[in-house]
Amino acid sequence: MYTVYKTTNLVNSKWYIGVHKTETPNDWYLGSGSAIKAAIKKYGRKKFHKEILFITEEKAVAYDKERELTKSFSEKDNYNMRVGGIGGFTKENSTKGYKSSLALLTKEDCVRNGKLGYKTANIDPSKSGRLGGLANKGIPKSESHKEKLRQTWKLKRIQASRQVV
Repeated sequence: MYTVYKTTNLVNSKWYIGVHKTETPNDWYLGSGSAIKAAIKKYGRKKFHKEILFITEEKAVAYDKERELTKSFSEKDNYNMRVGGIGGFTKENSTKGYKSSLALLTKEDCVRNGKLGYKTANIDPSKSGRLGGLANKGIPKSESHKEKLRQTWKLKRIQASRQVV
């Protein structure tokens, strides 16, 4: 069975919504996103509360529900890194490889979740869901902008040389 759950940090009220495949809905699992895992490491497992929001036997239904619940969120009040619905690096996905699970998604799913590859983003960055550094490609920079970039890189080189010594 698949559970859609909400894990809440009791210290700062931030939350995480995810999907978990399990036979025991109220198990120890709190989430596998990098932000929620870092918070659990920082605050400890006892500072988190998990509630089951939805249970289903169908994987697609669970991920649709997760997407619905995370559709409009602010990164300030939760640990989700993006709108849900894809799933992450789960045990099930790891056996066939994470990339292969992404390959099963439709192009629309990829666009909606910002997961198109570099080649597609290079063709038309505005349709990729994220620009991936291509937003200003080919646009000439002003002299003042170039000077600011030079100063920034000069400072970075100075700081790097001080750290090496």
